Amino acid sequence: ANTRQFVPWVRALCDELLGATIRDKSMKRVVETLDDFYKLIYSARATLSPDSKQRFRQLVLRFGRHYQLSASLAATQKEPSFPVRPKTHYMQHLQDQVK
Repeated sequence: ANTRQFVPWVRALCDELLGATIRDKSMKRVVETLDDFYKLIYSARATLSPDSKQRFRQLVLRFGRHYQLSASLAATQKEPSFPVRPKTHYMQHLQDQVK
């Protein structure tokens, strides 16, 4: 619950502090997508409607794309940012659980 409540604040902070570089935009998309993801799953009933499942799929894929892009950009700049941790890896399995 703390993370879910924290993400909207981080989203606003990213909007205020990050710029227009590819890396900044990608980091913003990671946080925006996580916020949208939490909104979707916490507003849904016990099972997702077909429309919610489609939105869920879009969010998981967008999160993965932008997380990997951010990780790649950080690696090329020799920064230890955006490692794939078990909690991030779990996002890859959520789609199977929604079916």
